[in-house]
Amino acid sequence: YGGEDGGVDFMKIRDGDGISDIDEMLAGTDLNDPCNPNQECAACLAIRSPTPTPTPTPVITPTPTPVPAAVAPLVIQWFWILIALIAAALIVSFAHVLRRRP
Repeated sequence: YGGEDGGVDFMKIRDGDGISDIDEMLAGTDLNDPCNPNQECAACLAIRSPTPTPTPTPVITPTPTPVPAAVAPLVIQWFWILIALIAAALIVSFAHVLRRRP
């Protein structure tokens, strides 16, 4: 390969990585790839696509499970049933006492 005047151009840098083509040929690296051998050179960084910033995963907080309120009404229900039974027993007892009187 030749330079502008037909001679060999040992200082030509084809891929812009800062390493002359002759040095890349001797090292066995790619003359047209700016990332070979130096992946941190300015030419390689210019063509490399930027690493996307990962989107943070939303934190899902669990929805609190409501405690059933059926326990309290159930206790109140049994309380009123017990009161009704006691009242019925008192009425029956009172009626029995009244019937036995002369």
